[in-house]
Amino acid sequence: MKYSVLIILILLFTLVSEPIQACTGVLASDSTQAYFGNNEDWSDPITYIWTQSETGAYDRVYVGYGNFWPQGGMNERGLCFDGFATVNNPVAPDTSLPELSGNYVDVMLSSFSTVTEVADYLLAHSRTTMADYQLFFADSSGNSLIAEGDSLVWIDGDWQVCTNFYHTEPELGGWPCWRYQTAVQMLESMDQLDSDYIRDILDACHVYYTQYSNIFDLRQKTLRMFHQGDYSVDVQLSFDQIMQEITAPMRISELLSTASVEDDPTDATLSKSLGLLQNYPNPFNPSTKIAFDLPGNVGDRLDVSLVIFDIMGRRVRGLIDSGLEAGSHRVQWDGRNDRGEPVPSGIYLCTMKAGDEKFTKKMALVK
Repeated sequence: MKYSVLIILILLFTLVSEPIQACTGVLASDSTQAYFGNNEDWSDPITYIWTQSETGAYDRVYVGYGNFWPQGGMNERGLCFDGFATVNNPVAPDTSLPELSGNYVDVMLSSFSTVTEVADYLLAHSRTTMADYQLFFADSSGNSLIAEGDSLVWIDGDWQVCTNFYHTEPELGGWPCWRYQTAVQMLESMDQLDSDYIRDILDACHVYYTQYSNIFDLRQKTLRMFHQGDYSVDVQLSFDQIMQEITAPMRISELLSTASVEDDPTDATLSKSLGLLQNYPNPFNPSTKIAFDLPGNVGDRLDVSLVIFDIMGRRVRGLIDSGLEAGSHRVQWDGRNDRGEPVPSGIYLCTMKAGDEKFTKKMALVK
């Protein structure tokens, strides 16, 4: 009984002392550039990037979790947003206005290109649903606003920071906020605006549960993505590349698995560590992609085997049995066995052997 009480007290202390309610957003612009950066801080490590496109609407790219409710995103015109959890602060209804409903952020990003249009839309609606979060918007001109429940906070200047307190009521949401203060200090002392400086701000403000970080270039229409607090490796894509290449939701871990450390190509470490990544999609039907990293320098090779087993440990399909060069690799399993026959629904084990190391991931085939 004493041990149970102790465990409960430890859990309560953890939740009180380090609530999973962070995130840091930064907008910085000058006459030629406009960057919007964000750290997504939450407990769920399964994150995705996906796109949306319809006739008569602006194309959009979104980032978030497996419910595919956008946590952040940008449209083809350079209008972007991110969401920030806050303590509950009820918003009085305005019965003369329609209530915000559905995925209204997607409505705005599919139709608008400026934060002025966003503001007009929000002011035309009752916002009682925004009682425990706020939205940070920015556009390609460098304008930005923070939409709190019943307030719109316009920005007068070249930069702005948003974390998890209300700007109109700083005592709500944990002010003082060290992440906000760190970002502001770095922006105030900034000598030159570029994407690397925004990256450095995000690095300085990240926490141990930062799941991904993104930097939108609102004028060049590009995305720079980092994964789980590692700012040494990133992937950079133009908006057009994203729309062409990400036609189905993709795990951010998979997107980053193709990235390499920017270094001297004559002496480059292509992968920081040996590892088998979780397959995507998972669950899947009928096929899934499996990614893995092999450490070493350009030209290095390692003997690798990649085999699928069923939950009883019986071999189902051999995918790789050869020497591979250092770097990031991907292979697809089509849900068939070694004889080319479709396998039934169930849990399967993907096992990789590389050198003296062995890794296993569970995969779910659902038909």
